[in-house]
Amino acid sequence: MFLAPVYNRTVKYDINEFQSHYLQSLMAVFVAKKQSELVSQLKHVPKFYREDLFFDEFNRFIGKYVNMETLATDLKIYFRSSAEQKPGTQIGAGGTGNRSGSYASSFRAANRASQDYNRASTAYFEEKYRASIRGEKDERRFLDEIHIWDKIAEDKYTMPTKWLKIVNMSYDDATFVAKLPESIDKQLVPLAIRNKVLQTHKNASRSSPTTVAIVPPLVPPEHTMAVNPLLEAEIEKMLEEEGW
Repeated sequence: MFLAPVYNRTVKYDINEFQSHYLQSLMAVFVAKKQSELVSQLKHVPKFYREDLFFDEFNRFIGKYVNMETLATDLKIYFRSSAEQKPGTQIGAGGTGNRSGSYASSFRAANRASQDYNRASTAYFEEKYRASIRGEKDERRFLDEIHIWDKIAEDKYTMPTKWLKIVNMSYDDATFVAKLPESIDKQLVPLAIRNKVLQTHKNASRSSPTTVAIVPPLVPPEHTMAVNPLLEAEIEKMLEEEGW
């Protein structure tokens, strides 16, 4: 069951605000690292399933960077598949295998509940932002593209330079074998290694003649993710010492 958040109906909400959210930066990192794999996956499934598969993979990927439970409702709706599927059409990356018996009944019930939630949340979002986020009329843009999953499936997506620059400020090597970038966005570092990466980056800035920097995130502070308070305190202390 979807409980729609209360909002001011006299305010005009702009769907374009989501194009500058830091989750777009994470999507850029996701696509840059997974594009070849995504092309291989998406081109082998029916077109109606591409959106579902794309967002399944995206949300699994960003789980390393953000606590999904802390995201606002509107973000959860925008950055997920709005496609409706019929029972039995879901296809996993490992094959098509239709189910039978009690599992099938349970699956259909879960699917109905999921689709009910999907329809209700989509209707709420479309009403609030006065924009369509379904099917061919989907107005959402991801990395400046509408229906990016189709472009990737057809191997026709080339990432714009502005997003490539953001990708270059990411880091995910827990072994620290890969060289640190000169500028780094802390939100593009997995939570598990973020503190160590920022500390290493700070030490590098002290010992290297080359100027290195921890850059502000793409979005204002109120949109940043929630992390462990003690870890966040350490991070903020380091940033303060750096003058950020």
